[in-house]
Amino acid sequence: MNNIDQLADYIRVRGPILSVRVSSAQASGRGKQYAYFGAVRYQIVLTKRGTVSAIPQGRASSDRRSFRLAGKDADDIAAREGRIRFDGRGPLDEESAEYVLSAAQRR
Repeated sequence: MNNIDQLADYIRVRGPILSVRVSSAQASGRGKQYAYFGAVRYQIVLTKRGTVSAIPQGRASSDRRSFRLAGKDADDIAAREGRIRFDGRGPLDEESAEYVLSAAQRR
């Protein structure tokens, strides 16, 4: 059984897996000159088509000019809310599924 199938079985039994990642943030006005980043809450779910995907739930922190600070925000949120720090989005591949499965089993 491959990692994606194992993760799908895990989600069927335990429900969605909560995660958080750093994402670039949309800026407007003069802010467009700079890059902004923020933590975003995600849920790793089994879709109706049977694929395992990371779906965004919403912004989790204020926007930052520093990727490092946004990463620290994401780490803090992961620890506080019992989420997995996972920087993927959309359908998971084999390697990502292995990482998420091992992290989910450790929590």
